[in-house]
Amino acid sequence: MTVIFSRDNLTEIFSNLCRSDLHTAFLVCRSWAAQPRRMHVISTKGVYFLKESHVPRFLNRMGWSSDRFDRIPINGPNAKAITGSFPGPAKGERTIHMQRLLNFHATNLSFLCLRADDTLALSSPPSLNRLQWLSLQNAAGSDALLRGIAKASGESLRHIEITHGRNVSDVALLELSQHCPNITALDLSDSCQFSDVGISTFQQRLRFLSVHGIVGRVSDRVLFSVSWNGLQNVDISHTRGSITDEGIMVLAKECPLLKCLNVSNTDGAVTDLSLLQVADSCPSLESLSVAYTRGKVTDTSLSVIAQKCQLRVLNVMGCIQGVTDATFRELSSHCYDLESLNFSFTRGVITTDGILLVVEQCTRLQYVHMKDAGLISRQDFCESLVKKHHSLYPDSPLLVVEWKS
Repeated sequence: MTVIFSRDNLTEIFSNLCRSDLHTAFLVCRSWAAQPRRMHVISTKGVYFLKESHVPRFLNRMGWSSDRFDRIPINGPNAKAITGSFPGPAKGERTIHMQRLLNFHATNLSFLCLRADDTLALSSPPSLNRLQWLSLQNAAGSDALLRGIAKASGESLRHIEITHGRNVSDVALLELSQHCPNITALDLSDSCQFSDVGISTFQQRLRFLSVHGIVGRVSDRVLFSVSWNGLQNVDISHTRGSITDEGIMVLAKECPLLKCLNVSNTDGAVTDLSLLQVADSCPSLESLSVAYTRGKVTDTSLSVIAQKCQLRVLNVMGCIQGVTDATFRELSSHCYDLESLNFSFTRGVITTDGILLVVEQCTRLQYVHMKDAGLISRQDFCESLVKKHHSLYPDSPLLVVEWKS
């Protein structure tokens, strides 16, 4: 049976994909590549213009200097992507050029990515009533810029990504929360100016939250406020103990549909206690990362999670205490859909017997990362794993094993 999606249906589906998945989808067939005519992009890293018939696959391949902005070949409001970096000219010129591009393409713009320095500011953003995804990277933007974009986009804005933000603070989050009620994804990775106060304003609306690398300014209060039955993806990695078992336990109880959880590098603040609660309350969990948890996450909780959750991705990198073959036996017995397994830098606590069980039983296994995993990280053994998995499951994708440090 053939299922045919309308252009509007495909546009709606594609609007919920991240950039990497969107690029992959465009490669499926010509009809998919031609459908998303409202996926217009403005980015600020390397000028890249696409005609209406082209597909925005790799947005950063072509580099232009910002003094060529006024000579960009513009084909009207149906242009799909324009990008540009800002080295060289004065700050005022950069702002004028970017403002000109926004004014011309605002009608159909659904994705806006700024990678300029933190002094870039647009005093009067035009109406952005179709903008769905905003990305500010490498210290781009300011509170004033976000305030203007929030007012200009309103209810259409759904995804916010602010990485390494130095000039963006809780003030901007309050504006976004007030003017953009439909935001469902908030990625604030490595942005040191955010705290519990701003993030907590997004109560019971987020499906994705990342506070990766925000040290000392976030606490369990964040999870207390944003946890609800729609939250599916949470990343608290590299928070260095700011978020503890107490917050994870509340998260598990309030978020039964949780699919992805990353508690790596939490300096031992997250332990087996809270992960046992995750195992009991979150049967939909598919991806779990507990890398470098200082021996606080062990077989005790991981074995139960393997029994009760259908894991597809597991990362125990650097867990040199408490994680042994016992977890791998449970994975081989219950997690048949496991696709990716990372036990690099475990220094021999996982043996050949454990990994062989997983390779033999997990039919969909595609990636195994085992750098510096003791004697198991030998080239001949890794090659034998690939051959064994291929002989057992010839129709599955070829297993990829990373073993070199």
